[in-house]
Amino acid sequence: ASTTYDNGVFVTNEGPFGSGTGTLSFISRSGATVYNDIFEARNTFPLGNIVQSMSIHNNKGYIVVNNSGKIEVVDGTSMATSGTITGFTYPRYFLGIDNSKAFVTEWGAGGLVGSVKVVDLTTKTITATITTGKGAENMVKVGNKVFVACGGGFDNDSVVTVIDALTNAVDTTIFVGA
Repeated sequence: ASTTYDNGVFVTNEGPFGSGTGTLSFISRSGATVYNDIFEARNTFPLGNIVQSMSIHNNKGYIVVNNSGKIEVVDGTSMATSGTITGFTYPRYFLGIDNSKAFVTEWGAGGLVGSVKVVDLTTKTITATITTGKGAENMVKVGNKVFVACGGGFDNDSVVTVIDALTNAVDTTIFVGA
């Protein structure tokens, strides 16, 4: 029988930089039970190098694996895999935009660029790239605007890129200072 992960929190465990694999843990809301390495236990293969983050969207988990350049898609309560989204360069964070579209930040080539990849959740493919400040990190959606914090990646930057979630166009870049 498989465990159902539906009343607690997921913890991403990065893993050793450059080699080995990251893991995913689950802590019950009461704190009485901790399940470790739940992805590999359910799917019989490891997540990959540097588990960066995880988001739940439409009852699916999107586990961003940075050095491996991919996102593992799982059922949000059983952790059973339902596919992999590939084609990223140092991906960081996932944000569901609607039922069929998501944004994923990435640091890009050498960790020195910065962009948001537009992902078709139905086909699990990247459909567009939106240029941002360097080192695109976490995002927040307010109405139809997505605010992307850009910290520089392996360089320096201090901007917030604002994207129209309907058109995928950059509305403005806010310079916030060092």
